[in-house]
Amino acid sequence: MKRSQRWRWGGILLALMAMAGCSASHKKTATPEPIGMQLRRLDPQSRWTRYDVLLSFESESDRAFVVGDPAAGQVDARIAHAGQCGLFLPGGTRQIDIKLSSLLRGRKDIGEWTLAGAFVFADQPLIIHVAYWSGGKSWGGRAVPIPARQWTALFVDLTGVDRDAPAGVLQLRPEGSAAIHLDDVTLVDNRRVLVDSTTDGSGLEGWRIIRRGFAIDGDAPGRFRFALETPESAPNGWVIQQVNALRALFVSEDKTKTLCIYPDGRAYWDGNYRPMGSMERYGQAIAQQHDDPAEVQVLDEGGKLNRSTRGDANHDGYNECLGAYQLTAAGWRLQVRMTPRTARLVLPVLEIAGLPDGKVQVTVEGRLVDQWERLEDGSVLVVIPARLQRSTLIDIRVKGVD
Repeated sequence: MKRSQRWRWGGILLALMAMAGCSASHKKTATPEPIGMQLRRLDPQSRWTRYDVLLSFESESDRAFVVGDPAAGQVDARIAHAGQCGLFLPGGTRQIDIKLSSLLRGRKDIGEWTLAGAFVFADQPLIIHVAYWSGGKSWGGRAVPIPARQWTALFVDLTGVDRDAPAGVLQLRPEGSAAIHLDDVTLVDNRRVLVDSTTDGSGLEGWRIIRRGFAIDGDAPGRFRFALETPESAPNGWVIQQVNALRALFVSEDKTKTLCIYPDGRAYWDGNYRPMGSMERYGQAIAQQHDDPAEVQVLDEGGKLNRSTRGDANHDGYNECLGAYQLTAAGWRLQVRMTPRTARLVLPVLEIAGLPDGKVQVTVEGRLVDQWERLEDGSVLVVIPARLQRSTLIDIRVKGVD
């Protein structure tokens, strides 16, 4: 082959490599972390049951689904999120439209997905406003601070979207002049039922608490509902610390640090009693006993009333933030005597540490009670379904342990 021909073929090869966008010569050798693992960091408290990466920008054709204003993006191998390439948008980009409607492979709407978004990397700090648009309306709009030179998840909550509306556009509007790298446009279903005791047949006042999108929704049928924003939606949103059939506990970095809710509607905001829904059936009884807790006497040797738990304002063994008496067992059984200081003691709650593993049996004056939960730390939570008007003996023991 003549030298002139070799140069011509070499030029053609270089041109083809340039047209390929994310060429083999630019590919990274390190194995990227799976996208599912990276999504967990977006919302650590959700179990990511389902996700769909719509665009990874490993192909030059992927950029056809993204419209940048004023300039179009370019597939770029210099910086990528989970794969080998990303989409580069130059500084001064005012708006980025990602055409989800064209990516949903013939599906007419957004379906059951709860989150939509992408990962962005900026040369300088900036704020990006992100929203989902469909049928002339926007949903899930939020402003997200993007730190310099760090991949950041930029997602919107789709749970409020009209499911009959046609699939639309994910829109990003950057503030500032930083260049942006965009990668891994993804749909996520993070819906998770945290507890559902509405149909367990126990006869208890059940409730259902669901984590979906960037919110926690609770429903105690016929009694109350609540909705809490999570940190992904609000800077000082609520984080789940404990959820079960008997109690839910949330914490926040806001002025109010703790929120404890019971299925009957009792709620304690930083130790202040403010119930959910109507508590007319209990009148002022619970508010009064919260201000003037019962006297608790531990009858078993070695057992004790724990006066030093966080949230116990008076160090009297009653934790105002949890609305529960704190006890510690020294073995397989704990007997306590509760004496009301108010006219009646309604639905008292006991939290017992130190009991060994196993099925718990609770009796009140010999009557069996089946409202208890074993917590993650091994403690046992007990709700006494009674209104005590006199000194009452309560026996908690682990069956099958001598």
